[in-house]
Amino acid sequence: MESDLIRRLKQNDQQALDSIYNMYGRQLVVYCHAYVKSPQDIEELVQDVFLALWNSRGKIRNTETLRPLLFKSMRNRIINFYRSRFNTPLFEDYININEESVSDESTPRIEYREFEQAVINHIASLPKTQRETIILSRIEGKTNEEIAEILHINVQSVKNALHIGLKKLKEILDKTNGISLISIYALFDTFSDII
Repeated sequence: MESDLIRRLKQNDQQALDSIYNMYGRQLVVYCHAYVKSPQDIEELVQDVFLALWNSRGKIRNTETLRPLLFKSMRNRIINFYRSRFNTPLFEDYININEESVSDESTPRIEYREFEQAVINHIASLPKTQRETIILSRIEGKTNEEIAEILHINVQSVKNALHIGLKKLKEILDKTNGISLISIYALFDTFSDII
């Protein structure tokens, strides 16, 4: 049945889009609500997902199901939603952590503000160069080269400061009761691409 809807959607059938919305709209609202609390923002994000689906209908490759495409699209929109408000890549780390913890019932979900505040508080306790490199890299999204220029140090020094600072931060967070170990490891897996 869904494969027929996809075929019809690719042939510009708006009723097929409506049926796909009826099939996945509620699921996307529930998924989005885990990260976004405003009903108006959730509604807008869900509408954006289906508008994007309609606009790219001719490029759909999966002919069996749209579920992975729709949820990936929603995930990206949630990240962009927060980036536009906070200008920080930390929210992407938060989503990755919560997606990991969904499959582990023993790991409680943490609210984004709680997560962000705990990380920022612990970053503030690091030595100056380590603190500055982590803030510039993870909070402001700067490259190692940009950080080196800002701090007037070489790129290798940036990499070293990040490596040592993130290791220390991980040790601090390991001792924090408010953030579970699975969350910490997921967070630092996403940090590893910058070292």
